[in-house]
Amino acid sequence: MNGGSMNLSELNPVLTESSMGDQRSKLRARPLLLVSTLLFIGYVSNILLGMMAIQNAVEVSYLDDLWEFLLLFGSAIGFVVFILLNESDET
Repeated sequence: MNGGSMNLSELNPVLTESSMGDQRSKLRARPLLLVSTLLFIGYVSNILLGMMAIQNAVEVSYLDDLWEFLLLFGSAIGFVVFILLNESDET
């Protein structure tokens, strides 16, 4: 034995590579989370704008059903991809 001067990463270089890969995926996925959140906020604000326009009998232009669906679909896909990129293999 050499007195315990070696740390765990020197003994097993695979641990160093996997931890670096996890950091890169989290950093790469953060903008995806931001875009997904913004799309969801746009979806909710469009619904609230439509509800307020109907209640107050005001003519306000808001997105139709197709664009509303695409906002929600894009948000859901972004969240799922974000979760999959940050899933860890600690078993």
